[in-house]
Amino acid sequence: MLIGDPTTARSDFAPLPDAAKEIQQVRQHFQVDSEVVVSQKSAIPAAYATSNPGDFRYIHFAAHGTASRLSPLDSAVVLSPPPAEPEELSLMHSPRTYRKPIFWGVFQLYAGS
Repeated sequence: MLIGDPTTARSDFAPLPDAAKEIQQVRQHFQVDSEVVVSQKSAIPAAYATSNPGDFRYIHFAAHGTASRLSPLDSAVVLSPPPAEPEELSLMHSPRTYRKPIFWGVFQLYAGS
């Protein structure tokens, strides 16, 4: 699963210029019939929650992130806002928030600035 290249009206999380390119590069490593790509306005937290993330061995986020050293589970990925709230900051917190199992064999989150 690839999710990212979100849209946001917030200036503190400007569009990532290479997010779409990153998604395309990662896609090359997977078979078309087994991939799920959620990007742009569709890249909302609910899309992750309803995609059955436990079915994927790899989940790649191409988005901004926020980190909390004091409470790591309060760290989040910044995704597109839901259509009903286009001005809102849309954060996807820990997968445990969504009560959806995921494969934790290898997990790496890199949030660049």
